[in-house]
Amino acid sequence: MVKYDPDVSAAARFYTVAQFVIAIVAALWIGEVYIERGAASVLIPSAALWLLLLSLGMLNEGRHWATKFEIVRLAALVPLSLLAWHFTAGGLPATTWAAAGIYVVLSVAGTGLIASVKNPLKTESNEG
Repeated sequence: MVKYDPDVSAAARFYTVAQFVIAIVAALWIGEVYIERGAASVLIPSAALWLLLLSLGMLNEGRHWATKFEIVRLAALVPLSLLAWHFTAGGLPATTWAAAGIYVVLSVAGTGLIASVKNPLKTESNEG
């Protein structure tokens, strides 16, 4: 039954919980934007949220390439989605760009902690 309940390291669990909190906040914010501006305004943020949740699912499933996908998501897809939203929404405030930069830097650091573990998605009890 490892497929449905894989063992993951404490670093991976902490990272996943922290990112899930961010996902909850993002979902609430997307709802607020939807109310104010309509469905067309939330297409790009919803796709970015979906990619975040997809990445968290892969990390929780213990996929060996999940940390690489997460780094690509952070380094390429987050900035590209912000840039796309910047042009479609008529600009973003500087605080949004600063917050996104801080988010990416801290998240990449967290992903680095996961990758620094000997077997990042398995605990010691599952190695034997």
